[in-house]
Amino acid sequence: MANLTSDLFSRYLSLSLNRGMAKNLDFASRGRGSGLPRAD
Repeated sequence: MANLTSDLFSRYLSLSLNRGMAKNLDFASRGRGSGLPRAD
């Protein structure tokens, strides 16, 4: 049972991480397009 729970949790964690990374990439590309100074 614990194995199943950890599998579901890791899957959920990777999903939320991917969503956050996509949001960051979208924000960065939008900032780049509008001519804002980049952080890097």
